[in-house]
Amino acid sequence: MENREKKKKPVVKLGTKSSHAAYFMPMLEGFAARDDLNEVIKNRVSKACDLLDAGVPLFPNDFHKDHAVSWVLEKFGGLEGDDLEKQEDVFAIAGRIVSLRSFGKVAFFHLMDQSGRIQCYASREHLDEETYKIVKKLDVGDIVGVSGHLFRTKTGELTIACRSLKLITRSMRPLPEKYHGLKDMETRYRQRYVDLIVTPRAREIFAKRSLIVREFRRFMEEHGFMEVETDDTFSYKLCHGSDSMKTHYQLSICICRKLLPFVTDLLLRAKEKGEIHLNDPETAASFCLYGQLGILLQTDLTGEERISRIRAFLLEFLQLEHKKR
Repeated sequence: MENREKKKKPVVKLGTKSSHAAYFMPMLEGFAARDDLNEVIKNRVSKACDLLDAGVPLFPNDFHKDHAVSWVLEKFGGLEGDDLEKQEDVFAIAGRIVSLRSFGKVAFFHLMDQSGRIQCYASREHLDEETYKIVKKLDVGDIVGVSGHLFRTKTGELTIACRSLKLITRSMRPLPEKYHGLKDMETRYRQRYVDLIVTPRAREIFAKRSLIVREFRRFMEEHGFMEVETDDTFSYKLCHGSDSMKTHYQLSICICRKLLPFVTDLLLRAKEKGEIHLNDPETAASFCLYGQLGILLQTDLTGEERISRIRAFLLEFLQLEHKKR
């Protein structure tokens, strides 16, 4: 048998001394192992560390979106400067940043949701210091929520003047270049989520396809038909086939790996506040996540039984008081 040389773990160096850098190392080492790591990704991770150091969560879930971009454009797109100034409405929208221009004390960026795109204007004059620090760390691909008033720029473009801004999702990888787009067909087919972000034609096709399939289903259901997955469909084989347990296990491992940095950060914060008492929050986070797999993969338990057991164990393990609702 040939002696195989053990692959050396790729060495990744970041231009930051943040303690949060360790949370991103597994991701960066994976990129490096595939020769997919570059300075752009390193720079984004460094910015993410700076945000975490400042107490800004990268993936919060507390922004409330009140309006769609298309609704704002349709209702106020025909108004000019004086009429817009009379409007006192505050609009709260959320979307992905698809273009960004920063000029020191001000920044312009286009925000795109599933219905359209609109320009936003962020100024140090109208935002508090902490919020504008977040603006300076934003990149194309990030998902943010903004609220503010409408106005038109000197070029006549309808724009939201941000009075508040919230980071919703931090993008660690850059989007394909604006003018060249996504040309590699292999990537377009295997990473449809990227294709849908950067290719308007692809979004239009899939939106129409979704409507057609929905109409087919509606018609068949109204005439008494029932949709059934047979054992020769790809989705059935993936979820219920003989090798499905391997797929479920691999997905569970990937999810745990992705969640580990954020659960660790959560436990560290709880420890600092005195809510929990742990000597090693990082090991505890690994145990909390990976330790659940044995119960989650037990086929003789119902979903409710699995959740109940895991919840009871975590409450006891972390010594948290369980308040009955």
